[in-house]
Amino acid sequence: MIKKIELVLHRFRGLSIRYKVPLIVMPLGIATLFIMFIAMITNEWFGMKKNIEANIEAQAMIIGSNTAAALVFDDAKAAVETLSSISASPHIIAAILYDKKGKLFAEYIRNNADRALFLSVPGEGKYYRGNYLTVSQDVYLDNKAIGTISVTTGLQDFYTSLRRHIIYTSLIMLFAFLGIILLSILLHRLITDPVLKLSNLMNIISRENNYLLRAEKHTDDEIGLLVDGFNNMLSKIQTHEMELMKSGHLAAIGELAAGVAHEINNPINGIINYAQIIANKSEKGSKENEIANRIIKEGDRIANIVKNLLSFSRQKKEERLKVSIHEIFYGALELIERALQKDSIIIKVDISRELPQVVVNPQQIQQVFINIISNSRYALNKKYPQKHDDKILEITGEESMIDNHRNVRISFYDHGIGISSAVINRVMEPFFTTKSRGEGTGLGLSISQNIVNAHNGKLTIDSAEGEFTKVELILPCNNKNKRPD
Repeated sequence: MIKKIELVLHRFRGLSIRYKVPLIVMPLGIATLFIMFIAMITNEWFGMKKNIEANIEAQAMIIGSNTAAALVFDDAKAAVETLSSISASPHIIAAILYDKKGKLFAEYIRNNADRALFLSVPGEGKYYRGNYLTVSQDVYLDNKAIGTISVTTGLQDFYTSLRRHIIYTSLIMLFAFLGIILLSILLHRLITDPVLKLSNLMNIISRENNYLLRAEKHTDDEIGLLVDGFNNMLSKIQTHEMELMKSGHLAAIGELAAGVAHEINNPINGIINYAQIIANKSEKGSKENEIANRIIKEGDRIANIVKNLLSFSRQKKEERLKVSIHEIFYGALELIERALQKDSIIIKVDISRELPQVVVNPQQIQQVFINIISNSRYALNKKYPQKHDDKILEITGEESMIDNHRNVRISFYDHGIGISSAVINRVMEPFFTTKSRGEGTGLGLSISQNIVNAHNGKLTIDSAEGEFTKVELILPCNNKNKRPD
């Protein structure tokens, strides 16, 4: 027996949750309704029985009192007249009066009733015979028994009322059963449906390796927490993949940069040296001198860009230095400034050299600056494909105090296409991008946020679609400070 129960439980545990909920709710609901039905009918039965017994006992007591004088004076005719008065009560079938010796003294039996059913009655008490209830009581005078009265009533009305009650109760139970079905459907939607959707989504992600998908959260209960946990897990998987991709990309860039430094630095140094010779030998102010100086200037720019690119690609995660944010920013700007100028983007920078130094990995923060500036460039070009007076990127820096700790706040403000309120909370998710296909990987802001968080800093975005985007980067001057809220 125990093995059979264990086998049933094992099979039940293996069922889909889509079947488990109905298999639990429906039998329990039906069992509960059945118990309620039996309880209600039983309660009604005993209540009605008690009422009818009390009514007949009261009738018997009244009749006994009214026939006591007839028994004392041995007046059977008067007793019959008294008994006949109960004909006004249609539910009473018979009333029989016995003297103190138990002999029949007077009787009233309603027409069409079987007289033999009512004459043989035991002593005091209540007796159920077929569709009849008989109540027998002694008749007293001065606390002395002088006879016995037996009153019989039909139970047809009793059974009719009971059947009516059973029908009404059955209808109530039927509606309650329909309510259980609706409850089962509701539970399926509230509990089973979200779990099944989560399971299906998990299968899709596992099959397609598409970690951009997210489960939809509809409630804040345990199911909602499960959805949040699932989505957080996906975000962490994306982050790990992103880190792997980033490591691979940086390794490739490092190799490329090393080759570029070797292949370009030597010839560019030669170009700069030859241009310097021309500049030295030509007359100042002449066309040759001007061209030579331009070559030197652009050659120095190329050398510096190669140097910054090489430095950018060779990041050391644990290497943090106390450096000027001004120096880091202009190093990043030099890498991307030419592209901004080519797109006719006006750059307004207000970052003072006097800002407090920060303890950071310079290359990582430089990468954050480049990612943010690149996004602003994209937004401005989308809104203003050609040159425009409002095609401006404003970058400001200031010192700020948060929780009595010194911080440096760098703000990037543009009047580009902005970000929709529907997706602004997702822009820092790995692989999420608002750019057109092939124009973005969805990794820039996610990488930037991870870098800033690792420095106990904070990265925030405020935007209105079609109007502006403002990105703020907050870095603590002391890297041991807790991250700003």
